[in-house]
Amino acid sequence: TIEICDAVTQFSNTYLWILFAIGVPGNVLTIITTLSMQALSPATFFIALLAFFDGSALVVKLIFQQLYRYEVQIGNVGCKMEFLTMYLATVANWMLVLICAERFISVCYPLKKISVFTKKRGYICAATVAAFFLCFYGILFVVMRDKGPGMTCGTNNNFLSFWATYWYWLNAAMFLFIPFIIILVFTGGIIRGLYLSRRDRRFLMQKGSGRDTGNECATGNNQRLVAESERIERAITIMMILAAVLFVAFALPACVFRLLSDPKFRGDCDTIANAYWAMFEQVQFLLVDLTHVLNFFMYFFAVRRFRSQLFKLLRCKTCKKVKYQHTISSQLSSSTKANSTVCLQHIH
Repeated sequence: TIEICDAVTQFSNTYLWILFAIGVPGNVLTIITTLSMQALSPATFFIALLAFFDGSALVVKLIFQQLYRYEVQIGNVGCKMEFLTMYLATVANWMLVLICAERFISVCYPLKKISVFTKKRGYICAATVAAFFLCFYGILFVVMRDKGPGMTCGTNNNFLSFWATYWYWLNAAMFLFIPFIIILVFTGGIIRGLYLSRRDRRFLMQKGSGRDTGNECATGNNQRLVAESERIERAITIMMILAAVLFVAFALPACVFRLLSDPKFRGDCDTIANAYWAMFEQVQFLLVDLTHVLNFFMYFFAVRRFRSQLFKLLRCKTCKKVKYQHTISSQLSSSTKANSTVCLQHIH
């Protein structure tokens, strides 16, 4: 039992640093690359927000883990601010829900996409989700959480029963179960819609473009624009499907753990059975946290459009740097030649 507990503790203290080192830069690159792929749309906006909340969740979770590990006194205010770890992770999951909803409408109801999912409505949806969970977690933690014995945080005595029973399932539903079910349903619908409507959608887009053209050259240009738009939309859809499949696969063990474990279990290793439950708990934590990390790598290796756009951005920065250095060298060279000419004139 002692060996298992030591292994669990060591694992818990180590894995989050690795995820932080990999996930935060990856999410930053995802934001930059996605926003540069095309003009800002609800889909790219949601993907960028997903990467932002994924990276923020890793940062905040690591901060609180280190505060507890080194027994830093955080007081009542710090205990109430604990809600940020659950808030950021939950909003990240719900950003994926919004992405799935937007892609579902785009794939299955393409003619209604422009009217149903406008930029303004996308901003309102994202702001509503973020504000709702900020109030939900913020109010509950401010009211119920206080400083516990020693360096730990605890629950106000008036809410012990609620925290030990109802809060466990309420939090699990908001953070895990509801997003899991919605994402699973939308992903299935999107995959089915891709098979059924891709050809019809392309025909309708080309037909609509043809009505606005007056000559063959313009028609050819519009067809190229349609093809380019389709490639971007297809890349965004693939990115969404990858993120959704990753979430469903990695969140499933967490759902199983929540359903099978005792709500009052707190990671104690006093028995062999509890030691194995503690190990399972850390594994499901790892898998859930990986959903905040691996999206960038899945986009990079599976979506050629994303990969080429990232390389394009990196090359542009390199080219600008080289061009800037070359310009400075040219200016220095010109200045040197001018000075030499002046000196020769003075000599003569």
